[in-house]
Amino acid sequence: MAMESNSSTDEYKLNKFKSHGRAEFERQGQILICHATGPFNKELVLALATVEPKLQAIISDGNWADITVLKGSALATPDALSTLSEYLKSLTEQGVISCASALVITEQTEGFRFTIPHIINAFADTGTELKLFKNLEEAKAWTLNKLNLANQN
Repeated sequence: MAMESNSSTDEYKLNKFKSHGRAEFERQGQILICHATGPFNKELVLALATVEPKLQAIISDGNWADITVLKGSALATPDALSTLSEYLKSLTEQGVISCASALVITEQTEGFRFTIPHIINAFADTGTELKLFKNLEEAKAWTLNKLNLANQN
């Protein structure tokens, strides 16, 4: 599938504190793929709002899924993790819910054991299914299957 569009958290500038980490988004059909490089702070999570226009576009086209490919470090400050949880709950309250979320990460990634349980809980609180994968190809196959199932209902 060809890449349709890009955006990144680089587009978001804060007045006070610099964001640590980076997230770049691409839309491939009804899959939103985020390439995230950590470690992450709260400001980076706040910068995720730059993708909201893309979320609105993908929602208007029907069911959608998302994949996050985590590179570098998975470490995140405690306030980054709580802000992520609040952000995901806010999106859910707005009806911005993917039919499936995949996270591509290996256990060798720095911060895996600390951060991943928090991320899993944040998604569980929204009712969104989150599955971990070791490579992008498997994550794409799973999300495409979930999209196909959602479109049959």
